[in-house]
Amino acid sequence: MKIIISLILSILAAYLTRGLIGSWLIENYAYGGSFIGPGSGQNFDGLVLSYVFFSSVFFSLIFQKIKTGFYAALPILVINVVLGAFDPQLWLSLILLAAGLGIAWLLLFLKRKAASRR
Repeated sequence: MKIIISLILSILAAYLTRGLIGSWLIENYAYGGSFIGPGSGQNFDGLVLSYVFFSSVFFSLIFQKIKTGFYAALPILVINVVLGAFDPQLWLSLILLAAGLGIAWLLLFLKRKAASRR
């Protein structure tokens, strides 16, 4: 049940922020976007990058383990490598993964510190 809740939260948060991150990617990197199916390519790239960030945060927080957040984002990283999406998707995915895991680690650290003071 935890997996389903984490997955739904990650996909929902990624869906809501896909346009923001996709338009930021196009503005800053003069990147045309992915062309998979109908619709704007920036939305797909934004969804992928958002999912990497939010899955690393939500899975880590719900399961109380940082490595679970890494494993949740790993399929997207493998797909980026297999499809050859190295620049800028792969390195941005790695940066967002590190940021998400860092935020999750900080929140878990603060939670454990607050629990130990009681």
